[in-house]
Amino acid sequence: PETVRRMAGDIFPYNASILETYRSIAPDLLEPGEHAAYVKAEMKQGWSEKAVTNYLNRHAGTATDPIKDLRLPDGTKWEDLTDSGFSGTA
Repeated sequence: PETVRRMAGDIFPYNASILETYRSIAPDLLEPGEHAAYVKAEMKQGWSEKAVTNYLNRHAGTATDPIKDLRLPDGTKWEDLTDSGFSGTA
């Protein structure tokens, strides 16, 4: 679950701060526009987590991984990263 939340957070990076802000306010105190922003952020978060979960369950670390050839800014291939992550080697 933590991996899914962290990876999903990178899809909509500003979303976490919006959710954190609005979760701390009682719903009946939110203005209509604020409530709409909160609902939209919740929906984006749900979609992000579902997309990441589906990716991890279906493709991560397999030959069918659609992003296995992706290179990170430091030059590391995504395939190498998932292989080391799933095998437990660093």
